[in-house]
Amino acid sequence: MSPSRDPDYPLSAVYGQALPRYFRGAYDDVKSLPRPERLEARTRGFARIGRLISDRRMNAIRGAESEVAERVQSIFDDVDVVITPGTATGPSRVGAYQRRGAISTLTLCAQRVPFQAVFNVTGQPAAVVPWGSDGNGVPTSIQLVGKPFDEATLLSLAAQIEQARPWAQRRPPVS
Repeated sequence: MSPSRDPDYPLSAVYGQALPRYFRGAYDDVKSLPRPERLEARTRGFARIGRLISDRRMNAIRGAESEVAERVQSIFDDVDVVITPGTATGPSRVGAYQRRGAISTLTLCAQRVPFQAVFNVTGQPAAVVPWGSDGNGVPTSIQLVGKPFDEATLLSLAAQIEQARPWAQRRPPVS
């Protein structure tokens, strides 16, 4: 039987790496647009937060990236693939984020997909693939995470899952 253990997810991977990079990326993108005033208020809110993160801070964040990646990637000393839920909860209700600000929206969305951010920061290839349906017939998924530069293993595993649990012809109920 393959070993089973949890990856080492340091809080710094999300709070010290993912969030600052996300906000600063929004700022950098927005300032390059010809008409940023046309953006949704929430997007402009992300950019305002990103404006507070200096180039010096971003250089420090990027400098710490390899330490965080090494810690998270240590799981691959024992396993070839990490499997997490695709989401922590079901889909958001239509309109759930209307009239919410940037931080509120990000917090609510992040609660639904807590397993992706750390791997975005540390650079492992990942794939979210259909898995089944919940008790209400809503599709569920799993996330496959591989070693750096090992997309081939993920694609092979995803193909095997698709063959064992075909999804293409399934349709969730529509109310």
